[in-house]
Amino acid sequence: MAEQPNKWRQAGPWMGIATAPAALMLGGSVAEQVSVDAFFWALLIGAAVVILLSTLQGRLGVIHQKPLVLLARPVLGDRVARWSNTVLISILMLGWSGFGFGVVGESLAKLFAIPEIFALLIWAAIMLAVLWKSIHHGSLYALISSLATLALVAWGIFQISGIEPVTSVESGKGTFFSGIGLVIGYASAFSLRSVDFTQNIQHTRYVFWTAIFGMGFPLMLVMISGAWMYHFAGTWDLSQLLTDLGFPMIAHIFVAIGFLGAGVSNMHSGSLALQDLLRWPRQILLFFICGVSIVLALLDFDKAMVEWLKFLALVVVPLIGVILTHYAMGSSKIRQVNWSGLIAWGVGAIAGILIPEIFPKALISILIAAATYAILEQRHRGRSA
Repeated sequence: MAEQPNKWRQAGPWMGIATAPAALMLGGSVAEQVSVDAFFWALLIGAAVVILLSTLQGRLGVIHQKPLVLLARPVLGDRVARWSNTVLISILMLGWSGFGFGVVGESLAKLFAIPEIFALLIWAAIMLAVLWKSIHHGSLYALISSLATLALVAWGIFQISGIEPVTSVESGKGTFFSGIGLVIGYASAFSLRSVDFTQNIQHTRYVFWTAIFGMGFPLMLVMISGAWMYHFAGTWDLSQLLTDLGFPMIAHIFVAIGFLGAGVSNMHSGSLALQDLLRWPRQILLFFICGVSIVLALLDFDKAMVEWLKFLALVVVPLIGVILTHYAMGSSKIRQVNWSGLIAWGVGAIAGILIPEIFPKALISILIAAATYAILEQRHRGRSA
């Protein structure tokens, strides 16, 4: 029988993604993409899809008591699953690490009035110091980061209480469905990996309530705050937003603290995935991740948040659809290469790329991937019977 978990600790990762500083930026970027009238509905639908995908994927961890890499074996094939999962997780973690380095580096550069490269080296040293031996306090880092983000939210509401909104702020830059896609893309990597956070849970219903109250509601509140600040500052770039809204320089410390939890999680997960792929010592890999993150930060990767989230929605979400469809169809023998899973994943991703943004790309891509897998796998099982 599964061990009774500490519910607050179990909910930590879910709350961490909902209350990260990136969620503030997400709210502003969605407000930039959709009209003011459509913002709430885009947020609500996007959050509902995220809750649904995370719940369904998380249930697999409760039912099968296996991590993602093992659950993916029958879906993609024994020979392919480990390699593809490792490469995908490495890309996701390197990307999010580079994103965090970019935002924190800019904030620390402003705080200490130093060149960005020096600020990035300071942040890299902090992350290496925290992660050098092992990660024992992940939940504590997530809690501290969440509190720092919530402090920024409260501080932001106070700052904008006496000023007028920016009249020339840009909204409706994209489509209603592109706004929904950004919300889905933001949480897609977590939705895929939610199975890794539910293996010690006894009841599937707890996954549902954690997804709603631990992630869904907090994410919506932080996003609304981010959108509100965007309309007063005219930018969702967090460092620039603090400057434009007249925050004192000390506020940039809260940005760094806010990214601590996500940074630790991303670098830890990234080092584990890369260690499986490259077989390098963990400490060497931490230096490698810091180096890649610094390069991405200097290339202003964090300024490409919208494009990054769209990429995540189109690449990660179809794989979730394939995995869920496989386990809905019942177990099957593990094959060396499951072409049904690989083809369905590729078809879903390509469909998402080709579909115009006037349609819900992420939702259509997951449905196409799921339907393709069901058809191909059913044919294979029929021939093998």
